Amino acid sequence: MPQKANYILWLASWYPNSYDRYNGDFIQRHAEALSTYLTVNVIHIQLVPPDTHLPVREVNQKEQLTEYIYYLKAVEQGNIWQKITLQIRYMHCIYLAVNELLQQCGLPRWVHVHVPVKIGVAALWLKWRYKLPYALTEHWGIYNKYALDAFEKRNVWFKWMVRTTLKHATVFAPVSRYLGNAMLQQVLHANKPFTPILNVVDTNIFHYKAFVSKQDEFWFLHASTMNHPKNPEGLLRAFERAYQEVPQLRLRLLGFAPESVIVLAHQLGLADVVVFEGMQPQAVLAARMQISEAFILFSNYENMPCVVLESLCCGLPVISTDVGGVAEVINTTNGIIISPQDEAALTKAILEVANNQYRFNRLAIATEAQAHFSYAAIGEQLAALYQ
Repeated sequence: MPQKANYILWLASWYPNSYDRYNGDFIQRHAEALSTYLTVNVIHIQLVPPDTHLPVREVNQKEQLTEYIYYLKAVEQGNIWQKITLQIRYMHCIYLAVNELLQQCGLPRWVHVHVPVKIGVAALWLKWRYKLPYALTEHWGIYNKYALDAFEKRNVWFKWMVRTTLKHATVFAPVSRYLGNAMLQQVLHANKPFTPILNVVDTNIFHYKAFVSKQDEFWFLHASTMNHPKNPEGLLRAFERAYQEVPQLRLRLLGFAPESVIVLAHQLGLADVVVFEGMQPQAVLAARMQISEAFILFSNYENMPCVVLESLCCGLPVISTDVGGVAEVINTTNGIIISPQDEAALTKAILEVANNQYRFNRLAIATEAQAHFSYAAIGEQLAALYQ
């Protein structure tokens, strides 16, 4: 049996890599935060197309954080046998990756699973084989009946994997209280203590900068994937009604914008006041936050959006729908909460911010947010899980 060693093993179903650098970047930031306190080794298996030219394994070292990324070539899944074969190959790859690490580094003090499907099976095996405790953190927004890919619509194997991993977790640490309660209700159908640990923000990038509102233009900001859950169409319609009352209003949208959303902006007569800036690095997003009146999130459903926490760390007030765990961090001192799909309420909130009816203290917003969501704060909370 391998000897015990002083490190934490993270098993991440999602994690940034050379094939997909945005895949679970919030999990990587969690790992970076923890690595300022403890040694962390991360294992992630990334499925890639057969013609992808990447090594079988990639190792990235960052002081106390080491990332082991494995690339598993997989054809597009068709019939049930192809799906079963892929699952077997994936499990075999996990087994080899974990065993290789155990031989190299010894047994970890703790295991931490991020997103139970599919890598949670490795934590179950390590607990059975070596009696290793494991923590579970879920990030997925599927525990919402309105989600197109909702948990209740998943197959039997998927549900079993989530339920079993959650049931046997030594510690349960979802990224919001909302998500924790939703999983207990939909998955476990029982109570289980949990400790929410929110997403982490790089406060070297997202930080307060003095802001002076211009009277000739009031810039609002939205950043997302602009797909169905984000409801960009409803956002544009609500903004257009506000613009009719206050012609100084302007809106920036960062992220990939579907052609249909761009066309709608033109149809609404917003071509000159709505700017689509596409995908941007975090530094650009932070700079936009520092010069905006408010951030707008008009999602139909969410979990705990990183962009909300990043806005707060910049001192930017947030107008958001009451979805997921957003109401756990937004209150009357740092933003406005409205009901999902209520376009009239969004129009009203935009006008209230533009008319300065809410005198938000941006420095106070940033100071409080950084105290809760910085690398130091979240890293300390993560380290405490393993005590």
